[in-house]
Order: sequence, then structure tokens, then C-alpha cells
Amino acid sequence: MSDAERTPARGVTLGAVIALAAAGCGALPLEMNLSPIYRHRLDADRSLLELDVAWPLVHYERTPAGGHDFRVRPLWRTVREGERVEHQFLWPFGRIVADGEEVNARLFPLWTYRWRLNAFGGRELEWEAPYALPILPFFAGGREGHPDGTSESYFGFNPVWADLRGYLTYDRYHAILFPLYVGTRKGDRWAHTFLFWLAGFGGREGPPQERWHRFLPLYATLQRAGVRTAHAFLWPFFTWGSERLDTDDPVHRFLFWPLFGWQRSASGATRGWTVAWPLFQSLAAGERYYRLDILWPLFRWLRDDHEERPLRQWWFWPLVSRTDGRYQRSWSILWPLVWWRWFADPDGEQRQRWVLPFWWHIAQDLEDGRRARFTKVWPLWHHDARADGSGDWSVPSPWFWRAGNAYGVDENYGFAWTAIAGRRRTPDDGALHTFAELFTRRRRGERTWASVPLLFSYEGDASGGTLRLLHCIPIRIGGRE
Repeated sequence: MSDAERTPARGVTLGAVIALAAAGCGALPLEMNLSPIYRHRLDADRSLLELDVAWPLVHYERTPAGGHDFRVRPLWRTVREGERVEHQFLWPFGRIVADGEEVNARLFPLWTYRWRLNAFGGRELEWEAPYALPILPFFAGGREGHPDGTSESYFGFNPVWADLRGYLTYDRYHAILFPLYVGTRKGDRWAHTFLFWLAGFGGREGPPQERWHRFLPLYATLQRAGVRTAHAFLWPFFTWGSERLDTDDPVHRFLFWPLFGWQRSASGATRGWTVAWPLFQSLAAGERYYRLDILWPLFRWLRDDHEERPLRQWWFWPLVSRTDGRYQRSWSILWPLVWWRWFADPDGEQRQRWVLPFWWHIAQDLEDGRRARFTKVWPLWHHDARADGSGDWSVPSPWFWRAGNAYGVDENYGFAWTAIAGRRRTPDDGALHTFAELFTRRRRGERTWASVPLLFSYEGDASGGTLRLLHCIPIRIGGRE
């Protein structure tokens, strides 16, 4: 037995001895509820399923996959599944996740750290302190392993000097006396900028090759060989350029911001205009595409007859809007308060109905036949049935978000607001509990546990069970339907 497995077992043994000595019982029951002081639930093989000590402070439960979930709420939580271990502290500010190939850690906004094995087995390390916006002072650094076994280190102290990789989505980021100078590279694109990006030059190795330089607001220019040109004078007031130069029908455009502008192709198939940008705009691309904006964003009409994804859209914002396409359809009224949406993706179809903030319903039908449903009446109730057969519900349900934005919240803080809740760990493992475990029940396969503090506990299966009055007077109950 591992150390992780011994620790909960010792907790159960000590708690059981105290409870049994007080009650004068001669055997350890599978279900004992002395909440809020102590509660445990054991499996048929007498291994630990659940444990509460000094509710809601200490909680332990075995995960559906056989791992461990231990909490000292609301300060700390650790979850172990095989080689993967996750620690949460002062959630959502602190988190450490580790497995055999990667470690991610954060204490927002003070510090972040990442270690992993890259594609060729080299080790990569990244860290930053404090974990904040790029315009604020920070320290950052790391190390990257190479295929030949060597490694490269990098470091930055903003705003004095920085030489970093994987920062702000860039492959490489350099800065000297930020924002005096910033140099970036991402893929085959590179740039050198000065004074908050007002001046600089850069390009793309291509193909097609691209070069640009600017000294704003005086001028700016971009040349993408044989594809596009763009120019600006006294930016943003005068801009002009050409696009689709690699086709038989290039498009030329001009804008005197914000008064007026135009764009037109050589054949006239593409044509557009703007007046008092962005209030009045129109754009047509042959018979396939047309868009009209009047007093934007108040009114828009759009028609796109693209063969793969035809689309019709109009809105009179924020009163009403409509979108109709091959892969998406939606209505909204008093956006974003009331809206309905359907869309299809490679995984299946999803329907969403929202009357914010009080009600929403989300239904997902996957290609493999599985279904997921989520319904919420905020802040009173929610019900979540996931595609893998797990799910939960609770009364009340004040946390406004769901899915990833709700991760870890109920586990660390749900005790403070939950009056009654249900949880389905797997299709054949369901549980119900109330505030402070004043009543708790769990059905796992054919086995059932239930208890009320001090009054009774029950454990049994289809062949019968044992009801324990005052948690120590056993009464055998026969088979049940």
C-alpha cells in the first residue's frame, strides 16, 4: 500500500476508534455519520470511499478511476489519478499539476512555472514572477533542450532587458528598456519596433516574402510580394493599398478617416464604400457576398453564398438579430439577454437557449450517439448531465459559469451555499447529500449507503442490508426489490 493510501486509512482508523469507544459498538460499520464532527463511508471490501472530519474542513473521497481527492477546504485540495497529481490552494489563485512529462504551477498574480519534455525528449523550463501584464515590471526566464543534448537558457527583467521564448504568443521576444525597443519572431515572421510600436520594421521570409516599415503617425508601408500593398500617411487619416494582386481581378482601396473611403476591383465585381466610418459601410464581392452597415452597430445586413458555408445575417441591435447558415442558426432579442443558437461541428450538434441571467439550457448530441444536457435556473438550481454518464445538480446554484469556468469552485467552496445536491460519478454511481451532511445517500452498483447524523445509518445491497439505530444498534433488513 502506498503512502497516499495509508494516510486516509489511518484517519479512518483513528476516527472510527473514537466513534466506537463513545458509542460502545463492537464493530466498525461501513457507514457512520456524526457530522459535523466525523463521517465515513466504506466500500464492501472495507476500503475508504468518503471521509469528513470537522465538516467542512477536512474531506476525502476516492475518485471514480480509483484515485484520491483530499481537501482542507477552502485552503487546499489535492487530486491524484495515476501519475497525475494536482494541488489547488487558495483556488483559483494557486495550482500545481504534474505528471510524468509536464509540471504546471501558478500563484496568480505572483508567479508561474512550467516544466515539460518536448517532442525530442529535451527538457523545457519557463517561469515568470510576478505573473502579470507585460507592461508591468517582472522577472522571467527558462531553459530549452535541443536534439543534440545541449540546452539554451533565457532570461528577462522587464522593463530593463528581456530575451524570452513563448512569451505573448511569440516564439522569441527581445526587449531593451521596454517600450524603447521590442524585437519578436513567430514562425517565419519577424519585427523590430520602437516606442510602443510606433516605429519599426519587419517582414516575413515567405513565400510570399513580406516587408514593412513605419514611423507613425507620419507614414507606414507594407509590401507582400505579388499579393498585397498597404500605405498610410498621417495615420490614421490617410490609408490606401491593393489586395489580391496575384489574381486576375485585384482590389484597390482608399480611406480618408473617418470621413469617407472606397474599394473597387479592376472589373468592378468587388466594390465598397464607407462614410463616417464605421457608421455607414457597404461591400459587395460579385454575386456571392454583400454587406451593409447603417449606423453601425445598430443595423447590419449580410449575405454570403460561399459554397461550403452559405450564410444570411441581419440585426437591429440590440433589439433583434437573426443568423441562418448551413452550420449555424441563431436568434437574439435584447442582446445578450435572450437568444437561441444552433451550430454543428465535427463532434456533433449543439443547441443553446439563454434568458440571461435567470435561465439557460444547453443540449449537445455527439456523432457517436452520446448526449449532454445542462440546465440552470440562476441562482436557484442547475442540472448537468455529461456525455460520459457523469453529472450533478444542486440547490441553490449561485455560481454563474459552467464547464471550465466552474472547475474547482464547488469542490472548494460549494459547502458554503449548497442546501441539497446530487452527483453522478459514473452511470452506476449516484449520490445525494444536504448541507453539513445532515442526510447523505449513495448508490454504487447494487450497494446503497445512507445516514443521518446520530440517528441512523444503513448499508446494504439487493440481498438485504443493516440499519443501525443511533449508529450502533444493528437491525438486519431482508431483501428488497
